[in-house]
Amino acid sequence: SPSPLPPSASPSPPPPSASPSPPPPPGSPSVMMASTEPACARHLPTGERLLLMFIVPYFHGSTALENVVASSTDLATLCTARTHECEGQWLIMGPDEEFEKAPQAPDRMFWSASTVLQRLSQYWDLARPVLLYKDAGFFRLAEWSERAEDKGNGHTRMWRTVLDQQRLSTVLLPPAMRAAGIERLRLSYIIMWRPWCMWSLSSETREAYGTDASKWATKELIFHENQARYHKELAQLGIATLVVSYADLIWEPDLTARRLQAFLPCLHGIDVDFVMQEGVDYFDGNDFKIRGSIREFGQSHPPETCQYNRQSARCWESPDKRRYSPHPQALPPDQTARARAAVEYLQLYSRE
Repeated sequence: SPSPLPPSASPSPPPPSASPSPPPPPGSPSVMMASTEPACARHLPTGERLLLMFIVPYFHGSTALENVVASSTDLATLCTARTHECEGQWLIMGPDEEFEKAPQAPDRMFWSASTVLQRLSQYWDLARPVLLYKDAGFFRLAEWSERAEDKGNGHTRMWRTVLDQQRLSTVLLPPAMRAAGIERLRLSYIIMWRPWCMWSLSSETREAYGTDASKWATKELIFHENQARYHKELAQLGIATLVVSYADLIWEPDLTARRLQAFLPCLHGIDVDFVMQEGVDYFDGNDFKIRGSIREFGQSHPPETCQYNRQSARCWESPDKRRYSPHPQALPPDQTARARAAVEYLQLYSRE
């Protein structure tokens, strides 16, 4: 059973007024300041599909986000593969001979894009314009990413392969895609981050915090820094990317629906009151844990219970000191400053 909440997590009354808007993070490239461009038109050209990918750490709400975008009948998921939470990483694990060497780093290995697409295309409904790839493995190696260490984990290979639009555009599409009339894939990403104080909503995080708060906080810091870094990389590559706060997903669902719809015009009818149904949208073996709508979840878990202030869209510690983590003792001062900078960056692009 989940560990009980520590005394420091007990909520107190929200502050009487909003905190001032944060300054832009230092060193942000000017290219990042433009508003998020739509990932597609209302109708994709014949022969084109949009490959939509999530950049969300495991146990940080990716299934809730999938439940929202799956409300559109234009979205194809991988749920028919009957993998855990409809995730795709379970479908692309294989022997080393299916990896390919990176041209600029021959000591590193990557999944072949053609192998990935061949495996996934067996389960997508290829008649639908948007193909969702959900993978909890992007952040599996977070605990050693600060040392720039990459031991060739399969999930990292997948990420590094599909990140490159030019590389993906030159790969031979698998027979199933060609038979469906697909000639081209374009990439888009949704980066969803979780404010620090929302940790208590996850039983896995409560257990991790109760076991070793410092280790949990360090990993959370790296999650945020990686998401900010990915956003910068994708912007520089010109790949359409939307940043979403998990807090906005559950406590500002209508705002989030408008932002998702503006980002994905080809994904018609996004509905935050939708609930995926067993036997229709997901199946035995998916271990799908969503049992209600996102709006219902937010209503049953008020933001005050997480020390989150909706008015300022920030976590808070006390009425006279609003910061980003309710557990500053879990990080040394230098890492606390890094945590604040990463959150400021992600927050800045969560309300474009």
